[in-house]
Amino acid sequence: HCGYGDHEVRVISLETNQQVSSARIDQSFYGMSFINNGKQLAVSGGEDEKVYVFPFADGYLGKPSVLSVGTKDDKFVVSGLATTGNEILVCGLLAHEMKILDLASGKVRNQVKFADEAYPY
Repeated sequence: HCGYGDHEVRVISLETNQQVSSARIDQSFYGMSFINNGKQLAVSGGEDEKVYVFPFADGYLGKPSVLSVGTKDDKFVVSGLATTGNEILVCGLLAHEMKILDLASGKVRNQVKFADEAYPY
């Protein structure tokens, strides 16, 4: 949920339709993806310029690692994201670019600039 109210991730059981776990985050905007065969969940950090990587097991979210994509002054706005085996591809709503994060180090490995008004989310 990343609209009106608290921004959070909720895990719902498809068998019982009941909430199994949840985690509140300060900001989010479009984007989450499972990593490592479902053992981790990467979530957009929106205007906070972060990506949250939660441990995930048996429907429960653990304490996340927080990866910084930049500063608030960058106005990147982490939106859509996708994952490969060892990378997180992060689109910037206002920056018109994609940053490639190394999952192990959490550092920006590369950047791909798009045309203005590309809105790559």
